[in-house]
Amino acid sequence: MSTQSKKTKATQVRETRTDYKTDVANWLVIVHKSRYGYDVYCPALPGCNTQGNTLKEVLENARIAIEEYLQASAEIKKKIKKGGYLVETRVTF
Repeated sequence: MSTQSKKTKATQVRETRTDYKTDVANWLVIVHKSRYGYDVYCPALPGCNTQGNTLKEVLENARIAIEEYLQASAEIKKKIKKGGYLVETRVTF
């Protein structure tokens, strides 16, 4: 390889994508197979669960459910900062 070709490769400019999401997180989900298909829940996010007919479908649904859960949580936090409030209570029977 000549010195000229090394210099040419070093000065080439690559295009970079900036339209992709950079936030990446791993969430544990529990998948249960039943005679009706699959259901999944995320123990770290109470109430975040979904279902699907195939494993591929339920995992995609889980990704969407987690994303929407986190978006809703962010919106609630914004409302609280603007003077709203959040009440957590326990009900026993």
